[in-house]
Amino acid sequence: MVTLGRRDQKKIETKRRIAEVAVQLLREVGEEKTTISAIVDRADVSQRTFYNYFSNREEAIFYFVERLPHAIAKMIQASPQNKKTVELLEMLAIEIINEPQESSVSIHTLVVVLQHLEHYSVADYIQCRGEDTGEELSEHEKVPENTLDFFLPVIDALQEYSGNKLTRFEAFILGQTFVMVMKSVIEAHDSLLFDDLGSVQEMVHEGFKILSRGLGTLA
Repeated sequence: MVTLGRRDQKKIETKRRIAEVAVQLLREVGEEKTTISAIVDRADVSQRTFYNYFSNREEAIFYFVERLPHAIAKMIQASPQNKKTVELLEMLAIEIINEPQESSVSIHTLVVVLQHLEHYSVADYIQCRGEDTGEELSEHEKVPENTLDFFLPVIDALQEYSGNKLTRFEAFILGQTFVMVMKSVIEAHDSLLFDDLGSVQEMVHEGFKILSRGLGTLA
């Protein structure tokens, strides 16, 4: 494992701060008012510093999204070691729901980010994140090249949590299913088409109960 020097660590912290502020503003004031000028003012950096790390606003938001699996992996690593993996994921989902609204992993933040990303294709993402700012990236900051790369921190954390009983493919499926359940809960909760739903916590529990039982048990 490579140990970063103080200067490199400072650069990473600045980059993450800018990305977090971009999403904070997106959540608080909407897309139109989330300008680069607003981002640098809130982050207390210069526009030159912004462009040292990102070519545009979308790249900062995409970078924030790339960090989410790392945040979830840390939550997994900090969890009690006495649960089945599906129980662990349900517990993490409830933790995320109970996060303060301003948290970078709150359900409100995830909703805003998911809604924003609906405007973009995978090709848009690759083009945006492929632009060169001239910054030399550390191994910790490499751009994911595919979905597996994106989920790798969660995959590794789930495998470690299971005592390596899970295969990498099983951990990958669980990680993607976690996102699917959360996205389904968010969309169902915001929809008027579902009139038989309980609280968000109850919906999460039902979603993971279906996952635990298996889809084959449904009528």
